[in-house]
Amino acid sequence: MPDPREVRAEAMKRFGFGPEAMKQRKVCRVCGATEDAAESFCRRCGTVLPKETLFDLYKVHHLYCPVCDTVVANTARFCPSCGAVLRQPVVTEFRPTKAAL
Repeated sequence: MPDPREVRAEAMKRFGFGPEAMKQRKVCRVCGATEDAAESFCRRCGTVLPKETLFDLYKVHHLYCPVCDTVVANTARFCPSCGAVLRQPVVTEFRPTKAAL
């Protein structure tokens, strides 16, 4: 029986989703067209494309696994794809401010 993770990764790649597909695309900041990551200029408007791929931009706003690049929920402690520990729980002490008293 095939590994479900491999099946999922292959399906995501085939349909243009997931980290591997996003690493292969850049987005023009002027017209929004997507281009191959190897391109330097937008074919639609001629603007110089950013060096960052779509995945690089996505990682700025989302939590991801540093081992396998899977995007994970902000509350995740373990990666659902590879099982890597994402972060240790942070214990904070509640201290009410004077305004709250």
